[in-house]
Formats: sequence, structure tokens, C-alpha cells
Amino acid sequence: MSTSVDRHWQRAQRYIAENQIAAAKVTLESIVNHAPYRNDARMMLASVMLSEGTVRNAAEQAVIASQQIPNDAKAISTVAHALLRVGETNAARDMLNRFDPNFTRDGSSLTAVAHAYQMLGDHAKALALMDRARGFGFDNADFRYYRALELQFNGRLEDARIELETCLKLGPTYGRASLTLARMRKQTAESNHLDYIRQQLRTVAKGSEDHASFKFAEFRHWRFEQMQTTGMLCLRDMQPNSAFSALHSAVSALMCGDSSRLSTPLTSTSIHALWSSAGGIISCPSSPARKGE
Repeated sequence: MSTSVDRHWQRAQRYIAENQIAAAKVTLESIVNHAPYRNDARMMLASVMLSEGTVRNAAEQAVIASQQIPNDAKAISTVAHALLRVGETNAARDMLNRFDPNFTRDGSSLTAVAHAYQMLGDHAKALALMDRARGFGFDNADFRYYRALELQFNGRLEDARIELETCLKLGPTYGRASLTLARMRKQTAESNHLDYIRQQLRTVAKGSEDHASFKFAEFRHWRFEQMQTTGMLCLRDMQPNSAFSALHSAVSALMCGDSSRLSTPLTSTSIHALWSSAGGIISCPSSPARKGE
């Protein structure tokens, strides 16, 4: 029986390679009827059914595979992503909950299972699996990026920033990491990396995902520069005195997202007092005041 099943399996793979989908489907159905434990054939059959648009039949095959799957991380990640693709969330969660990672030392496979947990919103388990994968030496720019996302979901923001910076060292043209880092950071003159971003824009392919991500990151940093320059020019042309100095510090702190250096906490009352002591509502010389101001 085993020899016959293996022969049919090789034939089914050849049919797939030759794009003989109907013949492949018949052969794969024969395999799972005679050898129900062959999850490789069952998942290929599910893929064929999905390509034909029969989602319900494809989901049925994937669910059966999930119920008899061994404790193999690579196989589990494949079936989990297939189940999630066809909307079988509960079946995917049940299968993943039966998975014991203690018998797996392959970082790539552990990370693939972590991505399935990530899709389910179970970020604690996703991060735990990624940490285990890292412990076995698994590391690349993609891994660092997705681990940074999990660190964010788990509230470890500073660790996430460090992970994104490491991601950019491993893959300097990794646009998504640069954009995510720009969104996370408090915008300060020290954290502004416009030169770096513009250098990478000259490296990556135009129209690619990395190119688009770097363009968004560039805009975010550029907007901070424009806000800082415009705000400081408005205050620079005013008569200097202690009130204006205090107002200048407050505006700088607001722009940089850092009020730690101020002697008075920034509250609505304290900001109003600063405006008042500086002579009332002030508009930038280059911009006419709005009505009512």
C-alpha cells in the first residue's frame, strides 16, 4: 500500500508541475482515501480545491489535517496559516494550543508558528516562541522586525526600539523598520534620521514596499523639522525677555515631546499663563491672525 501511495504522490506532484489540476485533484483524493494520515497530500488537495474556488471543501481538508497532525512545528505552521486563510480560526487555535515547542529547536519553524499566534492576536505566546527561536541562534532583519512588533504589543516599547535599530543594522534598506521607528520615537533633533533615510531612498528600488516606507518615514521626520523651524522663527523675532524665554522653552518641549527640562509642568493653566505673561495671543509674523484672535 505504501509503495502505491508514494507512486500516486509523485504522480500528483508531476500533475501540479504540469498544471494538470483536474488530474492532480483525482490523484490526491485517491491518496487521502487510501491513506488518511497523509497530511501532505491532504494539504495539497486543499490548495487545489481553494484554487478552484471551493473554499468549504478546502477548509474541511485543512480541519481534518489539523486534528491528526503530529507535534511538528513546520507542519503545524503550514496548516495553521491555511486554516486562518479560509476562516477556520477556532480549529487553528485548538491545534496551536496542542503544540509543545519544547521538542523543537529549529528557529525558522518556531518563528512560523509565532506568526500564526500573531495572526490570532495571542502576542504573549508569539513573543515567547520568537524568544525561543532567538535562543537557538535564529536571526535576520525580518525576524527582528516582527519581534519588535510583538515587543510593542507586549508593552516593551524601549526593547522594541532597540530591536528596530538592530533590524536596520542587519538590513539597512528595510523600509518598514524605519517607518515603524519613526512612528514610535519622540521627534527630537537627536532622533531625526533624515540623512540616513534619504541615503536609503537612493538605494532601494523605486515603487517597492521599502521605497514607500522610507518615503513615509522621510515625511514624518521632515514634518518635525518644518514644525521646529517655523515655531522657532516665530519666537526669534519677538522682543526677548524672561516671559518670551519661558514660552520658547515650552514650545520647544511640546515639539520634542519632552517636558522633563521645564520647571513648571505643562498643563492648560500653565500654558495659558505663559501666553498671558508674553503679552497675549501671538501669531506668527508671516501668517495673518485668524478671525477672533
